[in-house]
Amino acid sequence: MPEILSQEEIDTLLSALSSGQLKVEEIEEGQKEKKVKPYDFRRPSKFSKDQLRTLEMLHESFSRSLSLYLSSRLRTVTHCSIAGVDQLPYGEYIQSVPIPSFIVVYSMESLNGTAMLEISNNLIFGMIDRLLGGLGRGVKKNRELTDIEMSIIEDIVDKILELLGDAWSSIIKTSPVRSGIETNPQFIQQIVPFSSVVALISFSLQIGDSTTGFLNLCIPSEMLEDILPKLSARQWFSRKGSKHEEILNEIKRRLENIAVPVIVELGTAEITFQELLNLKVGDIIRLNTLVMDPLIVKVGEQAKYLGRPGKVNRKIGVKILSNIPREE
Repeated sequence: MPEILSQEEIDTLLSALSSGQLKVEEIEEGQKEKKVKPYDFRRPSKFSKDQLRTLEMLHESFSRSLSLYLSSRLRTVTHCSIAGVDQLPYGEYIQSVPIPSFIVVYSMESLNGTAMLEISNNLIFGMIDRLLGGLGRGVKKNRELTDIEMSIIEDIVDKILELLGDAWSSIIKTSPVRSGIETNPQFIQQIVPFSSVVALISFSLQIGDSTTGFLNLCIPSEMLEDILPKLSARQWFSRKGSKHEEILNEIKRRLENIAVPVIVELGTAEITFQELLNLKVGDIIRLNTLVMDPLIVKVGEQAKYLGRPGKVNRKIGVKILSNIPREE
């Protein structure tokens, strides 16, 4: 509330201005300008910058996995990268979706609500063309998919959702489940209220040298409401560290059960090709090792130990004497 001056204070102020003791510029400089931050009620913020950044890091992992999968499945180099992460009203997003389009409606276990995966038709037709032996070119004229084309692409869609679930496992154990595929955005307008804020994660994708397009993940804020506290950079990196340790322990556990060949090398010798041709039963080849020399024990093709041969019950064995230092 502004301060009210008395008549005496007003007279004193006017007198100081008239006599030159006080300048108008000094009064203006003394006033602190209040900074007003604009707020758009049509685009309310549901996600903080930290949460949007965490979503971006989470889906960077997804984009790398998707690049590897599509490169293998389509038999051509495929590159996927994040184009941007933003928040906007659902109505604004759905009105930007062209007709016809390719929209996968899916739910996520442990989370309430429905999300959408939009894939540009150019990419869809490019993938179908590659799967059928073509060069992976898109279509010049946009159209809806036939029933046969839809059945071909559904397998890839389900794998994409599986990769998405793997990426989200660092935040929450969940499995995306496909509810349906729509080609007209008008049919999914009522899935989410127009005024609801959604997180929009956009990806750019290139198949081979010719076909490019985009993927959009549209996730309503209501769907992420219960896990918003987990979407912070600090918790992300702490979970990432523990996840990394879990992966290492799992790799170690599996490696422990893998059988590897162990070879004991008695020695080596060099002979001429003529001597090789003349070899017959009963011939003796002189090796480069002495009787009392330790033998080289190899694990796979790598020399790892020095050992001494002997007898273990009714079988031949080797006793490990020392390690062989690894060459730098």
